[in-house]
Amino acid sequence: MVVWNTPAPPLGLYEPAEFNSSYLRHVVNLEEVRGLTFFFNVSRVMGIHVHDSAASCAMDTAKGIFDLKVDMEWIYLPLCRDDPPIAFGTRTTWAGDVNILVRTQRTGGVILGRHYYSGAPLRDYVLAAGRPISIIYGEPDPGQPLRLLGAHPGLSLLAEYPAAPFSMAYPQPNPINYSCLNYFSWAPLANVSSTVTFYDEASGRCRGIIFHYEGGGARAVGECRLHVDRAERVDRPARLCFWTETVPTRPHCVSHRVWARFEQHPPSKPANEPDQLPGGWVAWPMRGIVKFWFERLTSFMAVEDCPIR
Repeated sequence: MVVWNTPAPPLGLYEPAEFNSSYLRHVVNLEEVRGLTFFFNVSRVMGIHVHDSAASCAMDTAKGIFDLKVDMEWIYLPLCRDDPPIAFGTRTTWAGDVNILVRTQRTGGVILGRHYYSGAPLRDYVLAAGRPISIIYGEPDPGQPLRLLGAHPGLSLLAEYPAAPFSMAYPQPNPINYSCLNYFSWAPLANVSSTVTFYDEASGRCRGIIFHYEGGGARAVGECRLHVDRAERVDRPARLCFWTETVPTRPHCVSHRVWARFEQHPPSKPANEPDQLPGGWVAWPMRGIVKFWFERLTSFMAVEDCPIR
């Protein structure tokens, strides 16, 4: 017997080979939720938490995974009613590693999970394009990766949103890992209406940031663990102040930690150029691209004027 969280099984679904491997299956209309948290263990998706309200906490889903003492990375995908998803897919390697691919109407394409170097043998599957998009996934057995993941497109506007290719480029050089197999995310700094910065409770370092944009849309960089880590919201920020600290770990090896905050300034004190602050901090005006790399024990952030290609 199979249990669906819908009155009846949906029709016309993408059905991978292991479709019958999950007992409990979920169908989620991405235009009706606030976001998704994907739990990654290295390059495998171990679970999904659906944020269906402002108070939704992914720890409720994570407890069953973390009870097994498995290291997890939390990758948050913010979703906005005025920036609906128009494409959903996966990127796989020959070894079975997985990225999640999402494109929204305003903010464009997002690649969730570890990024791979240019020239790696990758294959993209666009599972749904159009509106509205529903994802279908099955709850995995404890400690096992997600084995059922599909998507179902709406029947309207399919021609308006073609399934354009996702970027294959990886930003070089990789500052924290020569193998390039770490988590990477980026976001524009222009036209930001508000930010939410998440901090590690023990050290105070920055774990991740959510950007909300004028006119709609949102992006997340790093790990954004909603209602788990301490968070600070700043409306209409004027500049990003950050410092990427280098920490020696053992002979000839270093780790990195990111420290960041957003500041507001009155109109009489414009911030048009980056400023060097005491202690190695840099104050960057709200323009360009913020880039965030991380692994379990290290993270690195940089800001560049040039766009991602």
